[in-house]
Amino acid sequence: MPTVEGSKTKIAMHGNDPPLYQYLGNPQIICRFADFDRLFREVPSEHNGITFCCGTRYESGEDVLKGIRHFGKQGKLFHVHFRNVRGTLPRDKGYSEVFVDDGDMNMAHVVRALNDVDYDGVIDFDHPMYVTGDKPLPKQYIAFAVGYMRGLLQSL
Repeated sequence: MPTVEGSKTKIAMHGNDPPLYQYLGNPQIICRFADFDRLFREVPSEHNGITFCCGTRYESGEDVLKGIRHFGKQGKLFHVHFRNVRGTLPRDKGYSEVFVDDGDMNMAHVVRALNDVDYDGVIDFDHPMYVTGDKPLPKQYIAFAVGYMRGLLQSL
């Protein structure tokens, strides 16, 4: 942080994905909202924030909308990964990555929560899915996800 103080640079931490404290035999440290709170307490800076991955936060079993409100009110939301999943690790012992409109989360509620905290940063698709005939790049999914996000944003 000392390197970026006085600049316009922001550093956005993405929590561990998957949000497990042990993964492939290695300890992980940022899996829950409380871990981000600790990071911000221990490294206080207006330049220190979060890449809020909706999918990873949901996988953790925590309330995504509460997380958006909590970190948004602190001005700590620097970047949003707009991704949907089915299942959580605590409840289901696993999850599936799905199309952005097809998971457990109501992504319109996510967009509204971001709007409610005056989020004005980047929102991008994450972990593109492949559609039959869409190799080598997942262009169809990207087009769908971006169009879906734009529709939700324009509906505000």
